Amino acid sequence: MSSHGESRALRWDDIAEGMTAVWTFAVDDRDMADFARLSGDTNPLHCDDAFAKAKGYEGRVVYGALLTAQLSRLVGMEIPGRDGIFIGFTVSFSRPVYVGQHVTLHAEVIQTSPGTCAVVLKYRMRAEGKVVVAGVVEAILKHG
Repeated sequence: MSSHGESRALRWDDIAEGMTAVWTFAVDDRDMADFARLSGDTNPLHCDDAFAKAKGYEGRVVYGALLTAQLSRLVGMEIPGRDGIFIGFTVSFSRPVYVGQHVTLHAEVIQTSPGTCAVVLKYRMRAEGKVVVAGVVEAILKHG
């Protein structure tokens, strides 16, 4: 995995099916406030603990977009890294994530296409051992 702030500079020959990237992260109060300001989404499920608890949650629910933002890190920093171009992704949210909860992202290269330098990765995010987000990411490695 790349060190904080430094993107991996992978070459095509460095990428192979089965290659993985794993890290743990947590979304904090500042991340939530920044996202609410930037997105304009101030839904009380994300901004008001009392409201979220009244709806049956343990507390404020992390914005799904803040979780999927980790996919940008995956493509731009890890696999394929510095020369990666994000093409698309699928996402399935299965459980809520709460502010301050630790989430581990595990991604694995499941397909490569040398002709187009395309890379397909499946990913899972887990919190407290349970899958909270899963899907597939598509990227290309663009040199030059």
